[in-house]
Amino acid sequence: WTPATSAQTPGRVVSVFCTKGGTGKSVVAINLAVALAKRTIQPVVLVDADLQFGDVALMLQLQPTHTIAEAVQAGDRLDGAMLENLLLRHPPSGLLVLAAPTEPSSADQIGRADIARILDILRERCAYVVVDTSANFAEVTLAAIESSDDILVMAGLDVMSLKSARIGLQTMRVLGIPFSRVKFVLNRANTRVGLTEADAERALQLKVDAALPSDILVAESVNRGVPVVTSAPRSKFAKSIDGLADMLMNPASAPAQSRQTV
Repeated sequence: WTPATSAQTPGRVVSVFCTKGGTGKSVVAINLAVALAKRTIQPVVLVDADLQFGDVALMLQLQPTHTIAEAVQAGDRLDGAMLENLLLRHPPSGLLVLAAPTEPSSADQIGRADIARILDILRERCAYVVVDTSANFAEVTLAAIESSDDILVMAGLDVMSLKSARIGLQTMRVLGIPFSRVKFVLNRANTRVGLTEADAERALQLKVDAALPSDILVAESVNRGVPVVTSAPRSKFAKSIDGLADMLMNPASAPAQSRQTV
């Protein structure tokens, strides 16, 4: 945990985002962060920016003894050393976690500039900063998206989820977010519900960058508080997460895809 020198490349910020709850956003964010932590000796931090309903600490069996609210309360005194002391450590993986507030009312005290500053500090000290956002375009979510090098837009194979994702992409276009940063992650991609991966691509006018399968192991892992990439590393879901992590770590090796803004 050391500040980046001029010779070091600042870490990458990856936001996991969807505009509809129930798409498995937090599960993907957690498993992706753990997968990245296993791939580098540099620090990897997972920021729970779902300030009112964030469950990252609970899903990793961590006690939120410190939260993002304390970082914001520090104001101008906040620096790398102070922020390091507020991070929770997930012993099995080495992942660091900045937990959401334990009191939902604390969310009202956290603004766009606060999140941007926290992400800037973390970026200078970590290889990857994964942000689990809220399922809306709150100011905090906007700050995370604007600070991100990669934005994982999630959707499932259902009409409502795809409609919500499309609206999210349209909002990003209005905000001037470069679509080169966007990765389309289709969750539960093997669910037989009358829609296909090709239908999802047509709906969003984006190629699917990562298709994650539905797997009973995912629900079991959440209840056990152990990420799938740890509990069942050979499962199809874990391997899909590994593929997503590899793509983020080696963007130059990702297949070129034609992207069309909505």
